[in-house]
Amino acid sequence: MRNVPASLRPLLAAVAAGGALAAVPAAAQAQWTSVPITPSSGAVGPANIAFDRNGTGIAYWEGFLQASSPQKFTAQAVRSPSTGAWARLPNITGITWGSAQIAVFASSRTLLISRQTSSIGKFNRARFRLVYAFGHTGQAFGALRTLASDVSDVVSATSPSGDTIVAWRNVANGKTFVAERPAGRSFGAPQAIAAQPGAVAISPRGDRVIAWWARNGGYARIRRAGHGWGSAIRAVAAKQITNAQVRVAFTPSGRIVLAWQAIDVTESKPTLYEAGAAIRDRSGGWKSFLLERATTGAQGGPAGNPALPVVDSTGNAYVAWTGVAQGTSAVKLARVDSTGARGRVLLSQGVPGAALDAVAAGPAGSLVVTWSSPSAPPGASVTYASLRRGGVFAPAESLTPAGVAGIGNSRVAFQPLTGQAVVTWEYVNGSRGAVEVSTSPR
Repeated sequence: MRNVPASLRPLLAAVAAGGALAAVPAAAQAQWTSVPITPSSGAVGPANIAFDRNGTGIAYWEGFLQASSPQKFTAQAVRSPSTGAWARLPNITGITWGSAQIAVFASSRTLLISRQTSSIGKFNRARFRLVYAFGHTGQAFGALRTLASDVSDVVSATSPSGDTIVAWRNVANGKTFVAERPAGRSFGAPQAIAAQPGAVAISPRGDRVIAWWARNGGYARIRRAGHGWGSAIRAVAAKQITNAQVRVAFTPSGRIVLAWQAIDVTESKPTLYEAGAAIRDRSGGWKSFLLERATTGAQGGPAGNPALPVVDSTGNAYVAWTGVAQGTSAVKLARVDSTGARGRVLLSQGVPGAALDAVAAGPAGSLVVTWSSPSAPPGASVTYASLRRGGVFAPAESLTPAGVAGIGNSRVAFQPLTGQAVVTWEYVNGSRGAVEVSTSPR
């Protein structure tokens, strides 16, 4: 298990000691259907998921198999828009573990952005180049093209038309660079920018934002379509918080939503959860506010993903985050605007130890939030989903059947033609991780 992520080793060891677990049943619950992606043995990372405009889905994840060559690989699968069946595609050529990001744009175009190992140095430390390739959903990517060398902390965003921004840190000089691609054209030359590659977003009209967390709070730089980069502006003032992560999103009107979270997990103290948001209008300044600052009642606690912003189809902005309820971690959501947060919802009511995984917006104002909660054996988890239709969240659904050792790592997207929420999550099959997909009713 040397090359398996440390977070999975205790769980895989516990399962191996107790014997192989049965495969996941055909249905996770009466209202959700569940099918495995076959083969997906060896999965060790989240199975990211996206859909094109025609309803074809694509999932991709990192895997490890001792007997394969290479042992590390990035896998992908495609979902039929008519039957919902999944078919494995060949592993992505030239990519082992590169934190790949695949964007779907236009009707069925895809853009792969990933790190690629360029050399192995002392102490088995890898150096990476930044590569990209174009393709179509359900088909292999074209040739990999190099965008930069000696990269780390790569983040990217692509608009529905194909406008793209990529940001990264150069490990040789510590500088942050961005490269941009107008729809239908090639990437421009990378530019150094006084920022950090915390998160990026791009709007349908072509506005860009790069955001990051510094010692005294959250910062952002904005580039409106047709203009240069504006100055770095502090969007969130928080001098005592040093380990926060940020995520950003645009509303259709051009407002920017910045969500941030800091989770302080230590063995000797209760876990501290802090989360907040900031809003910037197209012609105004930033308005920031705290969503929560609370500690659990016991030592330790799950971290989950940082707070995530999402904009529904009506243009309303929301933030989902991991907070605290009744002394244990809990998943919450609130609508946010320039006046603050409203309509707070405790999504994980009755599920102790919940930690946020993912959030997505779908047709007709629908939203879905997924999270994980600890279960037996140690290291295992149950994946939950809460779906909103008609403005009201349904009770949370457990997607992991009894007797199955879930790994969590859920990701979610909406099938645009049927309006169904589609959740990928992982479980232990035999002694390896595998990918399962649960689909909501129509």
